Amino acid sequence: KFIAREKYKGNDMHLISSTARAIHVADIALTCICFIPAAHSQTYPDKPIRLVLPYAPGGGADVVGRPLAQRLYEKMGKQVVVDNRGGASGNIGMEIVAKSPPDGYTLVLCLAPQLAVNQTLYSKLPYDPFRDFAPISLLATTAHCTALEFGSKGSIHHRRSRNHRLHAR
Repeated sequence: KFIAREKYKGNDMHLISSTARAIHVADIALTCICFIPAAHSQTYPDKPIRLVLPYAPGGGADVVGRPLAQRLYEKMGKQVVVDNRGGASGNIGMEIVAKSPPDGYTLVLCLAPQLAVNQTLYSKLPYDPFRDFAPISLLATTAHCTALEFGSKGSIHHRRSRNHRLHAR
């Protein structure tokens, strides 16, 4: 598991995984949403909620999305259907959500590419990230790195080795 943060209590160290942290943040956000009286009638939700994951099943979005769906079910008492709609860098799933009625029964778990990067990659998106979506909460953050094969021409080891050979002459 990826470690999101460390919490110290005296000499005890408790580690909280990024999935657990995401579920906790989502729990708080959903509690806030449920108490907004103008957003929905007092009976919301009165039908199943659809959670669209614009990625193929089994990926990182499932790691956050499926436990989130379970937690939503436990908090709200209505079924949450996880709908994986991968393809076109997430544009297929995002389009489905953008074209659905804005009634709170279709949610999407998206990443930065669908809201920011895809605008630069595609000349015409089937959705407008600013007009078609309303953010609810930041659920998780991840760390990314770029790596090369050890000893490849672009690596620091290769450059140091090459410089060492040049200076040895």
